[in-house]
Amino acid sequence: EIAVDSGDLRGEAEAYHAIACAHDLGGRLDQCLQSADLALDLHLELRDKCAEAQQLLCMSRWHLNQGDAKQALENAEDSLEIFQFMKSPLEIKAVQALFMAQLERGNTAKAAQVASQALKRFQESGEKASEAEAMDMMVNACCKMGQLTRALDMAERAMVLFQDLDDRQMEAKMASLISSLHVQLGQLDKALLVGADAVSLAMDVGDGKNIADAMLTQVESYYLKDDKKLALQTCNDMRVHFQKSGDVKSEAAALLAVAQIQADVEQYDQAVSAAGRAQGLMGEQAETIGEGHALRIAAEVHMKKKEH
Repeated sequence: EIAVDSGDLRGEAEAYHAIACAHDLGGRLDQCLQSADLALDLHLELRDKCAEAQQLLCMSRWHLNQGDAKQALENAEDSLEIFQFMKSPLEIKAVQALFMAQLERGNTAKAAQVASQALKRFQESGEKASEAEAMDMMVNACCKMGQLTRALDMAERAMVLFQDLDDRQMEAKMASLISSLHVQLGQLDKALLVGADAVSLAMDVGDGKNIADAMLTQVESYYLKDDKKLALQTCNDMRVHFQKSGDVKSEAAALLAVAQIQADVEQYDQAVSAAGRAQGLMGEQAETIGEGHALRIAAEVHMKKKEH
């Protein structure tokens, strides 16, 4: 209101953007995008290309969250065009938005092309941080296309780049992914070796998601090697860790893994108990999908017990 009264168009645009962000935080995406459109109109009137590109970038994410991948794609393309013309360091953010929009539309090959072209540009320009992020996108695309050997090569190269950049969080993410790819390729000893490093790295940076991913991959590796004792021990270590840290969702994931392994070794009562505790935790967090998954596992355990 103050900006409007004083004729401050830039201040008005910034205020509309702030209102859009507040609506986004409140889960009101329709109102969010209405305010974002008003901010964009003002940036266009001001001929502020940098602010226009940044607004388009935000709108791409909001449209994607709303389920409108087509509009998200258009916003990302327009944002990328401006950032490339300006040689802005924010170009990688627009590339990531474009990549995600293509994936959401089911265009995995086009998403891979977006990542590949960006990777080549950033390698030629020597922008190491952007090169690493582009390589991360390539890993994602290769995994989705089933090109696991290529994904593994890319992930190993990306991890070296993140190490050079001292980005410990992304290094931990890549280590966890490399371990998972070794599992998918049947290279279980390598998976366990890299996985141990992935867990250690994730613990160091305190990244709950990477800790959970890395530990569950370790569980899967032990399980596939038919070492159910170590698989169960790793599950319980994971459960205790997340119980202490208060990460309820990851604790529930550990309990579900415990339930599945205990069912396989015919410890049916313990398996039902673990699945029930997981269901309770998911219910407390209003995680309906996770709660349903826990119920399904409990039902499967009951069926196995009955058949046994």
